[in-house]
Amino acid sequence: MGGQRVIVVGAGVAGLRCAQVLAASGLEPVVLEAGDRVGGRMATDVIDGHLIDRGFQLLNPSYPQAARALDLAALDLRSFAPGLRVSDGVEAVGLSDPLRRPSEVLSTLRSLPGSLRGRAALGVLLARLRAGQLQRVLEADDAPAARWLAARGVDATVIHDVLRPFLAGVLLESRLESSGHLVALLLRSFVAGLPGVPAAGMGAIPAQMAAGLPPGSVRLDTPVVAVARDHVRSTEGRLEADAVVLATAMNEAAALTWIPPRPSRSVTTWWFSTTEVGGGGPTLVADRDGDILVNALEMTTTAPSYAPEGRRLFAASALGVVADLDAEAAVRARLGALTGAPTASMELVAVSVIERALPSAPVPLELRPPIEIDGVLLAGDHVATPSIQGAMASGERAARRVLARFAGR
Repeated sequence: MGGQRVIVVGAGVAGLRCAQVLAASGLEPVVLEAGDRVGGRMATDVIDGHLIDRGFQLLNPSYPQAARALDLAALDLRSFAPGLRVSDGVEAVGLSDPLRRPSEVLSTLRSLPGSLRGRAALGVLLARLRAGQLQRVLEADDAPAARWLAARGVDATVIHDVLRPFLAGVLLESRLESSGHLVALLLRSFVAGLPGVPAAGMGAIPAQMAAGLPPGSVRLDTPVVAVARDHVRSTEGRLEADAVVLATAMNEAAALTWIPPRPSRSVTTWWFSTTEVGGGGPTLVADRDGDILVNALEMTTTAPSYAPEGRRLFAASALGVVADLDAEAAVRARLGALTGAPTASMELVAVSVIERALPSAPVPLELRPPIEIDGVLLAGDHVATPSIQGAMASGERAARRVLARFAGR
């Protein structure tokens, strides 16, 4: 099998995971990347000594792919506090994780709005997910998330005032129209693990994956203009292959094949730095209103490496494309209202605008959609769940299909 040539188009985590699995089976895949670094939408820039991720992203170590694809200890993952705060800018509800802190179950249930029965229903759902009953939960018909949660008995007020603001920052949509099954998968990951960031930034994840591949596997600055079952055309000309995996983002994949792109979600993250103390903390704050921001977090309480010594770095995210710098004053004021941090002297370090950050996940959720088009295999979060887990799993799935194809020859 070692003589077979596989070309993987795209060096995001989907393409890198595909290459990992192929290399572990004795192949020497060639990964072609149009950009000047690996990672795709997962990258970290250093700006004035601050680590600025390409948008606010977290890695959940409970993802099955995280344990298989990454050396988590080497990443030095810095996990944020369990639970979250939901604030309207005036009043905030603090929600601890009752599954990790059983002594706080009653206080957490009391702090939630809505009826006691509706609040308890959420606790039961989370407990079932953490106890490994995900498959049983998914056996029920899928529905838009708001309706799916209501069918589980969760109080409408809890859905609107707590889950909607929190999930808006995860799904990148604020109406809970995404698949209820996807929400179940996401909630399962949150109750099973504490999300965090590598000490060196999210870009350390694809960098580690690429470093573990055979030398010369990844070719940067090599755009691909056409793909077929047995070759690709790039800036290097025609490259023959025994198998081709297209592991680009959805729109790039649609441009190279006949698959129709589906709607996607965009997000803008504002990064502010300050030397002043006060406010912030290691807990994610979800904005109940969502008109200006969807969430905010002080990065440096948990990951001090994200800023130079003596400085604090805040991330504030808004749904959609908010590239107009005139919005800075409103974002700054809202960040202060949500976190209690003094913002007058904050310096704007960067604005990360991520168009098409996540593909939409309509009902019904397809966990294993078709991934082969005219002999070309697909990988990426657009053929899986829209998440880091989904992207990596899709890469492994494509690699397994390649290996099965070779084994059948």
